[in-house]
Amino acid sequence: MISGLLHPEDREEALRSMPRTLDGEMVVVHYRVIRPSGGRVVHLRDTGFPIRDEEGHVVRVAGIVQDVSDIEEAREALEGEKERFRTLAEGIPQLVWRSCDEGRWTWASPQWRDYTGQSQESSHGWGWLEAVHPDDRERTMASWHAARPHGRLEVEYRVRRASDGAWRWHQTRSVPVRNGATAAQPEGRIVEWLGTTTDIEDLKRLQNEQAVLVAELQHRTRNLLAVVRNVARRSISPQPGRDEYDERLAALGRVQGFLARSSSYRVALRDLVEAELQAAGDGVSDRVTIEGSPVDLPGEGAQPVALALHELATNAVKYGAIAQPTGRLSVTWLIDEGKEGVRLLIVWWESGVAMPGSPPARRGYGSELITRALPYQMAAETALEFTPDGVRCSIALPAGAFRTAESPRS
Repeated sequence: MISGLLHPEDREEALRSMPRTLDGEMVVVHYRVIRPSGGRVVHLRDTGFPIRDEEGHVVRVAGIVQDVSDIEEAREALEGEKERFRTLAEGIPQLVWRSCDEGRWTWASPQWRDYTGQSQESSHGWGWLEAVHPDDRERTMASWHAARPHGRLEVEYRVRRASDGAWRWHQTRSVPVRNGATAAQPEGRIVEWLGTTTDIEDLKRLQNEQAVLVAELQHRTRNLLAVVRNVARRSISPQPGRDEYDERLAALGRVQGFLARSSSYRVALRDLVEAELQAAGDGVSDRVTIEGSPVDLPGEGAQPVALALHELATNAVKYGAIAQPTGRLSVTWLIDEGKEGVRLLIVWWESGVAMPGSPPARRGYGSELITRALPYQMAAETALEFTPDGVRCSIALPAGAFRTAESPRS
């Protein structure tokens, strides 16, 4: 008798449903049996149905029993995954949510509901936008529309806190969940988005305070350089060495000026090049070419590069392309993706210059800076040549020493 194999928890319901088939009802019942050999529990789906005679009376009962253990195990595993997700989503401090498509929410965690005061239903669809500051909604939606082609969402906006009505900055990040890959869609089709929204109000406040402190530091550093320049003029008798020292301090002062006006502690390479050529007295001549895509240098890297450009410009003003009417100067840079990895290649190229018969015998400060200091400070690869036609210099900076317009912000 199968009743002896029935799982104790399912026996009563299974035995109660079987006689219903004799009453003419088709019955589908799920129950577990314990196999005598090994005691393995098997899930069964039992479909019982009556067989009637010509007058419609039930003359016998038939049934189909299917082993659905694999289906049940998969269902239990899925339920376990759902429970683990729920425990994780409701246990972390971030506000968690799910979206079926670009911004239409299907679920919001208790953290979101408690923070914003929204109900589960009111947050669905575009309802969650009601908790976002009106001035931030258009930008938020633009980020959502760009999320699918980029394969991720990252946006900052203000969220209203229900407890006191305060608008606090939050950072939202989301990644898509995809189904299986196909020939048409190797990455898989996006079926939903999972995201978190994190309160960054305190972090933004600290960043703003840090920016104020850095700006003040840059201002004071520039003032200190001016004091040092003035002390040097009054302490050292007029001589070429004093003038060179003063000009180098001026170059550092220009970098500090750029950094003081920057909110990211970075300087555009084009600004450095143009500033040094203008300081040398020939930043707009038709004999000078400046060309390169937008590239920024961090503050710690901008100073040695600016000094190198200053030394090259000073040499060009005294002896090279700027000093000689037939000379031409080209300053270019590009992103090189060669065997050494991604690098920024800066090239200073003078031509049409009548150079002395032999290169200088003594390596001056500029040569030492370019060939030794830059490789040491910035892991740069440099080359400096004094050709019969003019000075040629190349500076290759590694990827971490610059940022392009397309680079992600750190």
